[in-house]
Amino acid sequence: MSDAGVQDAGAPDAAPDTGIGPKLRLLRRARQLRLKEVAERAACSEGLLSRIETGKVEPSLRLLHRICAALDLKVGDLLQWSERPDGVVVRAADRVARQFRGDGGPGAEIERLSLTGRLLMGYLNRLAPGAATGEPLSHPGEELGYVVRGQVDLIIAGVVHALAEGDSFCFPSDQPHCYRNVSDGEAAFVIVNAPPSF
Repeated sequence: MSDAGVQDAGAPDAAPDTGIGPKLRLLRRARQLRLKEVAERAACSEGLLSRIETGKVEPSLRLLHRICAALDLKVGDLLQWSERPDGVVVRAADRVARQFRGDGGPGAEIERLSLTGRLLMGYLNRLAPGAATGEPLSHPGEELGYVVRGQVDLIIAGVVHALAEGDSFCFPSDQPHCYRNVSDGEAAFVIVNAPPSF
């Protein structure tokens, strides 16, 4: 099995510690699943999964999606996001950005725009120049988006859709899809998923 989609947490450009590994271990054990079972379901090595659970390496966003699918979780279940008690408004100062490395290159920053427990989930995504979200992912539902800044290639089932600032898109998200920044500067785009997939 390939260990692609991993970065050494001790590397200088490593993503900040998200505390994901220990949560994965706790949730795996709560489901009474062996490391080997989850590794097989997530298409990664048992050793890699162990290093992720102990915080020695950080998974790519794609690998994290596969591990979560193996545990019947959403990625957002693992991440701590700040929420206001009124349940309606998420203030800019209260949002937390999570950073992920792309597979073998610059990465993504994702800010959740909506509260948990909703039928819709919105995210502000930022990609560094040349960065991509990794290998195509698929999940149930629909995905709607709007390009705030830059130029982004939306790749759905191998078909490239070139998007520029102000363009919007909507598609069934059960089709494999990913995003790539083709701008010289940072690209930013908003995505809304129904049902929440992250």
